[in-house]
Amino acid sequence: MVLKKTSKEGFVFPRSENPKGAFLADFDIDGASLKKDHKDWLEDNVIRPVRAKGSSSGGWQIELNGRASKSGSDAHNMWLSDQRIQAVANYLYKQLSGLPFTFVPRVLGESSPWESDDYEHELDRSVEVTAKFIS
Repeated sequence: MVLKKTSKEGFVFPRSENPKGAFLADFDIDGASLKKDHKDWLEDNVIRPVRAKGSSSGGWQIELNGRASKSGSDAHNMWLSDQRIQAVANYLYKQLSGLPFTFVPRVLGESSPWESDDYEHELDRSVEVTAKFIS
């Protein structure tokens, strides 16, 4: 299997301010590695706020919705969406060890396309992240 490259940095498409949310988009085609802009957004909008709040009377709920473009089989795209979710989760686990948070993962595959007419849209190769504090 040949890993096809897209952008080097990835990109982030903000979705909401409260709670913090964004698409970490433009994963490589058939790839699940986080890119620089993904990590930067996670640092600024998830990791720092979680560390700042600490373990004070509650915890963080971090929703992770993984998507894949329409290329590939349905089964492969479900697997790929899960791999992308795991990449984000593993990165956050390492950064937030010992702090109160839970993940709510949703593997969407190609079932929820950003642009139904586009076969290979960069927002379909994404993980949507939403982080909120629950007291």
